[in-house]
Amino acid sequence: MYRPKITKTVRISKQTKASLDELRHPGQSYDGVLQELLECWQREQCEQKREPEPENEVK
Repeated sequence: MYRPKITKTVRISKQTKASLDELRHPGQSYDGVLQELLECWQREQCEQKREPEPENEVK
């Protein structure tokens, strides 16, 4: 059974749209570019959590 995706409208500034347009691949949807950005951000957050905290050096 086919179920269409439910969509939402999100308002963004013209500047933000222009920035997204620069990141998009030809034919890529805004949803696609936003998902890529979110995945990248989440990976970076996970990497930061894994990095050991610098030890406080006493001199």
